[in-house]
Formats: sequence, structure tokens, C-alpha cells
Amino acid sequence: ELRYAPYREPMATMQRLMAEYPFSPFADVARFKIGAILLRQREFAAALERFEALLGRAIPEPLRQDVANSLRQPLVQRMTEQHQRGASLDVLRTFFTHKQSLPPALALHSDLLLPVALSYARLGLLDEAQSLFTSLLPSLSDPAQQAGLLFDQALRFASSGQLRTAATLLVRPERFAEPSRRAQALSILTEDAWQAQRLDDTVRYGQQAVAMLTEAAERSRVWGILAA
Repeated sequence: ELRYAPYREPMATMQRLMAEYPFSPFADVARFKIGAILLRQREFAAALERFEALLGRAIPEPLRQDVANSLRQPLVQRMTEQHQRGASLDVLRTFFTHKQSLPPALALHSDLLLPVALSYARLGLLDEAQSLFTSLLPSLSDPAQQAGLLFDQALRFASSGQLRTAATLLVRPERFAEPSRRAQALSILTEDAWQAQRLDDTVRYGQQAVAMLTEAAERSRVWGILAA
């Protein structure tokens, strides 16, 4: 029974190893394994803390690479949560604080750069956002993720008065499965077509937008364009 105890209670086993052999190389391996266990249990904040502490120690290079590779998942989770809270500066601070700890290939991973790009856009740093968006799009294989990226970017351009650029990103409104997003995309396309005097497109996009928009003010604005 004692022989199988480490498999039944791996966390306790790793902690005992660290306590009994604190200066052994195996203690650092145990610290890494605890972080890996926390990661599998989806305790991302605790795992990130473990990996950060371990990277601050003098550990052998193969183990350092394993820790750095494992750091990405909880780091992405933290940045995503910060982005969802609207804490764009925190996203950038988190990324640039940890970037030096990551292997170059991982530091440029789309999972990390996406919240950075969205934070740039939210802060009005459109040139920086555009540069990252351009490099990110080919690497995003998930259509829903691509659509979300395009939509967020387009809204930033539209709010800054760059309507033509925004419309270029929204030219296929059917890719936005969520009705509210598709309605907003159609509204922007309608206004862009009207400003460019593309009357057929104005009517086509405008009629679809009116059918989908739920806010009275937005419907009235599009009706005003169609009436003109």
C-alpha cells in the first residue's frame, strides 16, 4: 500500500519531497509537478504563482524550458480575465512582465497576442492594434475567434471615424453568428455604402439591418439613411 501512496496523493508526495530534500534538484522538479497538478485542476492563479516562483530560482535549463512552456496556459487565462473586465492596461502589464520568461516562439503565440491586440484597440492605439491583427488573423483557425477579432477591431475603427476601414473588415456580415453583432455590422456597412453613394448596397444592407436591429434609435438612424 505504501508503494502506491504517491499515486493516490501526488500533491502530498511532492510537498513531502520538498520538505525532506529542500536543496535537492528533485525539490525543484516537485515544485514544477505541483504547478502542473494545479494546472490540471484548473487552479490557474495558483499554478501561475508556482511557475513564476520557480522561474525566479536557479534551475537547470531543461526544467526551465518545461516551466516556461507550462506558464503560457495560466498566463493566457489571467490576460483573458483582465480583458473581459476591461482592464486593458493590466493585460499589457501582465504580458510584458512575463514575456521575457517565455521562449520566443511562445511569446508570439496567438493566444497571448490576441488579448494584447484587443487591449491596444480598446486604448485607442489603433496602429499597434492593426499591426498585431494583421499578423494574427492567418494563425487563428477557429472561425468564431476570427469573427470576434474582426468585429472588435472594426468597432474600434468605426468609433474613431475610420468607417471605410471598419466596413472592409465587416464585408461578410454572415460570419457573425450572434444577431446583435450581425446587426451592428450591417448598420456600419449601410452607413459606409451611403457615404460612398453605392445605393444598391445601401438598400441591401439597410433592409437587413432594420430587420435585425432591436434598439429604436439605431433602427431610426438606418431608416433615415434609406429614406435619404
